[in-house]
Amino acid sequence: MEQIEAASRWLERLIKESTGKPVAVRGVVVFPGWYVEQQSPRGPVWVLEPKMLPGFIEGEPVTLSSSDVSLVSFHLSRYVRSEVEQAA
Repeated sequence: MEQIEAASRWLERLIKESTGKPVAVRGVVVFPGWYVEQQSPRGPVWVLEPKMLPGFIEGEPVTLSSSDVSLVSFHLSRYVRSEVEQAA
């Protein structure tokens, strides 16, 4: 759980540095094919079976505009491409 929370904080910093916008990031761990006891969606990290994820997301309040989602998506895809190019 500590690793997931640390990765979430890292991603929040990366998004803030590249877009200038603060964005809250929630860590999610999914276990395909496993039974995962239903939990409250209030914790900092969700532990779920993948089929539960859409319902948990739908239950969250909208915090980003569609233009902010596009902005974050663009910057993340650019970051991933640059990391892949550096690894090659």
